[in-house]
Amino acid sequence: MRLVACYMSERDFQKFDEAYKSTLCRNRSQYVRKMLLGKPVTVHLRNRSLDEFIEIAVKIRKDFAAILSMPSLTASEKQGLRDRIDQIQIHIIKVVESCSQE
Repeated sequence: MRLVACYMSERDFQKFDEAYKSTLCRNRSQYVRKMLLGKPVTVHLRNRSLDEFIEIAVKIRKDFAAILSMPSLTASEKQGLRDRIDQIQIHIIKVVESCSQE
C-alpha cells in the first residue's frame, strides 16, 4: 500500500467533508479512492422538508403527551383526546409514507 496525501484549504476541506458525508462510504479514504479511480459513489439523498416535518410531528406528539398528563382532565376526556390523537398520528404517518415514496 502507498500513502497519498493532499493539502487543502479549510473551505475546500469543508466542501469535501460535506460531499463525503452525503455518501454511503464507510470512511473518507474509501470515498477518495473511488473519486480518484473514477468509480461510482453511491450518494444518499435526504429530503430536508420531510426531515423537518418529522421533527415537528415529534414535537406535536410530545405536546399531546403533556396535555394527556394534565390532572384536570377526566378519564373520558382523556380517552376522547387519545382517540383524536390516534387519528392525527395515522394521518401524519400517511403523509410521511407518501412523501417517502417520491
